[in-house]
Amino acid sequence: MRILLLSPDYRFSKAIGSELFRDEIARQHEVVRVTGPAELNPTERVDVRKLMNEHGDEASFDLLLVHHLQFSQQYDGIAGLNIPTCCWMVDYFPRHRDYKNNIINRHDFDCVFVTQQTFVPECQRNWPDQPYRVQWLPFSVDPLYFYRSADKPRVLTYSALFSAHAFEYPNRAYVIQILQDIKRYNPEVEYFARLVEQPQDGVYHKAYARMLGNSKMGVASLDQHGSCNMRHYEIPMAGAMLLTDGPPRDFEALGFREGEHYVLYKRPVDLYEVINYYLDHDDERLEIARAGQELVLKRHTNEIRVQEMTRIIEEVLLGRKA
Repeated sequence: MRILLLSPDYRFSKAIGSELFRDEIARQHEVVRVTGPAELNPTERVDVRKLMNEHGDEASFDLLLVHHLQFSQQYDGIAGLNIPTCCWMVDYFPRHRDYKNNIINRHDFDCVFVTQQTFVPECQRNWPDQPYRVQWLPFSVDPLYFYRSADKPRVLTYSALFSAHAFEYPNRAYVIQILQDIKRYNPEVEYFARLVEQPQDGVYHKAYARMLGNSKMGVASLDQHGSCNMRHYEIPMAGAMLLTDGPPRDFEALGFREGEHYVLYKRPVDLYEVINYYLDHDDERLEIARAGQELVLKRHTNEIRVQEMTRIIEEVLLGRKA
């Protein structure tokens, strides 16, 4: 397919997972990518038809894809196009749901890809008679960027890196506090655990991938609705054993099984006991890390997810638009 891909340029910020997903789209399709600022409400307005004419015309494209919904605020004319239009949406939280619904309805997208299964029914309320217009497309991970054999030696006992969004992720600050506190009781522990406010305060891109690849265990924390995020894929891909609260509501459908592909901590305070247990049972930790890595390699790479997205577009959208 020839795709006009509209997206913010996050290459110099923390959102490397989104950037890698867009790179995979470009590997599998002919993509004309237009990037711009990541602000939610840019003042400059852009007419999509004029933009298409700069790269051929509307008829030369098979699809318009907006990667990150907020970015489409600066575009006009999406609703009037004759080709299928889609957007990829992350974090459909109640706090900004009305804002995102307004964007969805203004552009009248033919399809909205939602990354968390929890939010699919909520988003479908925009089109109660056309539920097919909302499709679940889970997060995924790039093995070329994150893969490190689970059998490789690791310097860090555990690691966790979270952005500070206390309302959506209420346990993150407490988890970091617990992880930092474990060192007081076990001086042999080596770790990295940080909660950051701004991208420049943290460890991102290659440094983030190296941190995971040097960790025996990686700690993730769910949002307030129990949905997983990119860390739930990146940690096992890096060969670390995944520790998560929950269990995540969408994990069963994604093939993850507790005790086989990941380890559950029900409360942040349980991390004391869980981490100490796997320090004493490294063979068990390694077995779980290997199984988790094998699962994401088989089912949750960016290559596989873009193929799934393509199938949905071809079967659900192109057939209906023809």
